[in-house]
Amino acid sequence: MTIDKAAYLRKCLNYRNSQNRFGNLIGIVTTEIDDGYAKGYIDVTEKLRNPIGSVHGGCLYSLADSIGGAASASHGYITPTVSGDMHFLSPALNCKRVWAEARELKHGKKMSTFDVRLTDENSRILATAIFTYYNIGIPLENVFEQVECECEKPDED
Repeated sequence: MTIDKAAYLRKCLNYRNSQNRFGNLIGIVTTEIDDGYAKGYIDVTEKLRNPIGSVHGGCLYSLADSIGGAASASHGYITPTVSGDMHFLSPALNCKRVWAEARELKHGKKMSTFDVRLTDENSRILATAIFTYYNIGIPLENVFEQVECECEKPDED
């Protein structure tokens, strides 16, 4: 049985945008997922700024981890984060949107590592990161099916 990779990647993108509760809370949007690659952004709001007016480092880290995780999910399995090492290069001051782009450095049977770059809307590099994810062996299709089944259940009065 062959997998329609394009259909899977669309489903993965939709799932990540609709089911990422914390990501939705802070406004993370995944815009692209391909084999070992993902891209997304967060719009900067006042609630995301720290006392000096830049985007809080925790928001930037969460964006990098989420987009790195999306790139890891492109291979079809649940892959929780094992580690993340982030280097803040420039404060996210006076920007309206922060972009994250994740590229696979190594894809192994159990562990995969990604380079994630964060930039502002003017392509100024804000941070670089390396994230590693662990394949626990559960296909994401199983999770997609559970969500679809939950959506199909009638409301109980």
